[in-house]
Amino acid sequence: MTRKKLTWPALLSTFSFLIFLFLGIRVGETFFLPSASAQTHQERLSPARTDTEEPILLLIYVDDLNKKKPSLEGVWLANFQNQQSSLLFFPLLPSQAKDGARRDKKLTSTFSLNDENQPSRDFFEILSERNVSWQGYMLIDQWAAIEIINFMGEINLSESLKNGTIAISELHPRSQDRLLAQHDQAQLLLGTCRKASEISLETAFSQFLTALPQHLATDGASPDFWERKWLAMKAAGKITCQTPTLPNLR
Repeated sequence: MTRKKLTWPALLSTFSFLIFLFLGIRVGETFFLPSASAQTHQERLSPARTDTEEPILLLIYVDDLNKKKPSLEGVWLANFQNQQSSLLFFPLLPSQAKDGARRDKKLTSTFSLNDENQPSRDFFEILSERNVSWQGYMLIDQWAAIEIINFMGEINLSESLKNGTIAISELHPRSQDRLLAQHDQAQLLLGTCRKASEISLETAFSQFLTALPQHLATDGASPDFWERKWLAMKAAGKITCQTPTLPNLR
């Protein structure tokens, strides 16, 4: 069998097809695939998987979510340690670092909320740059904190039982004294955690939280997810509530 020679028009047509095919692939990559830097940036800001054995909840505390620009008062990590039946709290704002005042100012300067009460991307970027990771966050204001404490009953603060209104009213604002505010918030978290470990929540706590839409917002993992983690720890044994980096608190 004799081979047919390719004519110049045929070669030109084949060459043109390959050129257009190559350009089409490159254009498709440009418009439809995110760049490597964009993918890395997106993955860095995304919360970690929620099926981890020791999930971490990011707690963001503000004065009033009904205000146009709420004041950021505190940011904490709550680490659920299932094996030890422990809930550990770590302060991010106010910061414990030597340059804590500067770090606080940088973090608060990026904090703002959109129409759905979600913190700004810049805010999460700062936390991510500080190697902070979490499985979900809970944004809460003072009014929701009062309702949560009252839902459980009075909590023990400074060796006396206090309801939600009194407990929140006694918190020092961060603008007045950042370290005193940190101390007060830590005591409030420990008191609330210990109270929750002592009582039986006959009404689903997650359902109660969803009834506070104007003063509480969550993302990443639902309140029901955290309730299940809490109940799993409680079933394993008596829950201990600690602030490991604030050893003087009891």
